Amino acid sequence: MQPAKELLLPDYGTVAPQYAPPTDLSPGELGLLQDGSFGQREIAATLVDLTIRGYIDMQRISEKRFLGSYETYRFTLLREDPSMLEMETHEKLILDGLFGVIGKLTMNRIQASVTNPKAREEIKNYYRDRPTPPSLVGMTVESNDIQYKMSQIAAEASEKLHAELSMQGYYKKPYFLIGVSSIVGASSALIAGLWLSRFNASLGLLLILTSVTVIPGVIAGIVSVFSSRRATKLGRRAQRYIEGFVSYLRTAELQRYQTLQSPETVQLDGTSVSLYEKYLPYAIALGLEKEWRVQFPNLEARQHFEEAALDTLILAIGALLIGSSRV
Repeated sequence: MQPAKELLLPDYGTVAPQYAPPTDLSPGELGLLQDGSFGQREIAATLVDLTIRGYIDMQRISEKRFLGSYETYRFTLLREDPSMLEMETHEKLILDGLFGVIGKLTMNRIQASVTNPKAREEIKNYYRDRPTPPSLVGMTVESNDIQYKMSQIAAEASEKLHAELSMQGYYKKPYFLIGVSSIVGASSALIAGLWLSRFNASLGLLLILTSVTVIPGVIAGIVSVFSSRRATKLGRRAQRYIEGFVSYLRTAELQRYQTLQSPETVQLDGTSVSLYEKYLPYAIALGLEKEWRVQFPNLEARQHFEEAALDTLILAIGALLIGSSRV
């Protein structure tokens, strides 16, 4: 995650239309800042974003079964390069959940960073009689294969993104509140334990030990979860900016975009994409993919992400989250 660029978030007292998302926020981060959660829309937006940027390919597969058609998605890895290690946390989590490519690239970087001659020689000898690990480019995974991982990926991504956004200044860091709450809670339990020990030594000792070892951590976790979601001044500015972008996506005019840059020649990670594709992941994360789509009635790029396919992808991710959470 890049440092927050406050100059890109004007401190408007009211919501003003914004013609582009904040450049320092990914679609997943934008969606999380809007509603405080990282769920099916944020995951779907990230997958579409990775597809547009040329890292993966998505293909919808429809199978006919006895009770009707059954649709899944097949994901194919198109690139494997060290630049993936500089991606946002949630992007790496999703790519690793699909292909394990981030883990492989991380090990390659660790091996390359070894400077001790003896250690380098040991690594060289280890791989001398072993085949070079094959490239993962071209590896395919179907959505059903990650059913049991999706809920874990979403939960881990949400936790880490909240922590990162807090470090960037979008959410408050409740260190003082956590400390005070933990001390008060532990002290109360300690006093209760000392009082209880007068009547039952075993239970009193257990409560005293719990007040020292368990209760502070539990209170810190609970307070952190609830209070870390409070936006700072920068966070509120970002949320107003997002509201302005939402209002514009609902009523955008193609002519306005044409005055900014051609809708046919937008560069994204070195790949030429349409303006429709560039902002499509943000629209998905904000629940506005249909409103954004109608602004480009004749654009060829629309065919790459048909409305039915986007609806199916979002529903499929939601089904995976529900299915994996029941395991």
